[in-house]
Amino acid sequence: MAFSPPQLVERALTVPFEGVMVEPVGGGDVGVLVLAGSSGRIATERSRLLARTGAVALSIRWFGGPGQQEGICEVPLERFSTAIGLLERRGVRRVGIVGLSKGAEAALLVAGLDPRVDAVVALRRARRVPCALRTQPTAFRA
Repeated sequence: MAFSPPQLVERALTVPFEGVMVEPVGGGDVGVLVLAGSSGRIATERSRLLARTGAVALSIRWFGGPGQQEGICEVPLERFSTAIGLLERRGVRRVGIVGLSKGAEAALLVAGLDPRVDAVVALRRARRVPCALRTQPTAFRA
C-alpha cells in the first residue's frame, strides 16, 4: 500500500503580522512555529513539510514587515507569544518552535520564557551568538 500524504489547507495571514499557516485537513494536536533567519522571509516550504507530517505549522514575518522594525534588533518577544496563541486557537495541544539561524536564537529565547512551548529545534551553525546590527542608531535606554 502506497503512502498518501495528508491533504493540506494553507492560509496566508496579514493580521496581526504577515505569515502562512499550513495544516492537514482536520487540523492536528501539534503546532509548530517556524522562524526563518536574517532573511526575514516566511518559511512556507518548511511549514508545508511539517504539515505533511500532521502538524499545524505557522511561519511569520517577525521583522521587516508592515508596522514592524526594519531589522532584527529589539524584536518584541510578545510577537512570538501572539503566534503561539494563534496555534492554540487552532486546537493544538503541544507547541514546538523550529528556528533557523537568527530564528534559532529567537526560538531559544521564546522557549525559555513562554511555558506553552514544549519543544525547540534550533538550527544554527555557529557556536556563538553574534550581536545584531542596528539599521539606525538609537538612544541608550536605562
